[in-house]
Amino acid sequence: MNLPISTFDQFREALAAYRLPRILLTALELRLFTAMGTGHWVISDLSARMEVSERGLSILCRNLAMAGLLIKKGRCYRTSRLAATLLNEDHPSYRGKYLELLKAQWRDWGNLTEAVRTGKPADQDGPEHSEYRRAFTWAMHERTVEVAPRIAAQLSFRGANTLLDLGGGPGTYALAFLVQNPGLRATVCDRPAALEVAREIASTHRVGRRLSFLPLDLLSQPLPGSYDVIWYSNVLHIYSPG
Repeated sequence: MNLPISTFDQFREALAAYRLPRILLTALELRLFTAMGTGHWVISDLSARMEVSERGLSILCRNLAMAGLLIKKGRCYRTSRLAATLLNEDHPSYRGKYLELLKAQWRDWGNLTEAVRTGKPADQDGPEHSEYRRAFTWAMHERTVEVAPRIAAQLSFRGANTLLDLGGGPGTYALAFLVQNPGLRATVCDRPAALEVAREIASTHRVGRRLSFLPLDLLSQPLPGSYDVIWYSNVLHIYSPG
């Protein structure tokens, strides 16, 4: 999509960009990649397994093949490596919590007109509920679990003994920094429900014993103590300077 939009063709292309995301979401909602696993499927057998129409599934699979998530050979389809792992509920690497968040965000964006009309955010109640916060925190872990080690490898904390992961949610970045810096101790600061998830994740890591947990609302409570490094990432993209 080219910005700024100055022609009707550009406007049309921008408006039609919803089509591929909607195709991907439909595949997730139908649990297509889970149903296929690592097998090779003809449409008739796959539609019977999924209990959907052959015609509709055929059109969906053709589009997913064009997107690279399915691979077609003759009459058979199989999943790509990505679809067979991170998008497959039966695989250990499945990113289910983050995918659920993306599906929920699609529904929220579908209510944008009403949000503009009323001035009320679509998820105005959800973020304060502990169940929502736990699910969101797991989603953020799945979002950053591969990114955090790459970032940690590029940063030097030489001479630092303490780090605060401010609004750190699952503590994924803090754990990555601890792996890279054996002499470092870290504290992850967030709401109590988020820290429950952080504790669960830290308990599975060898370096987790060097991670502490600080329940705190960073918008209304002062930070206690001092730290050599403050990592401010997970909330930086949410709040404007004002």
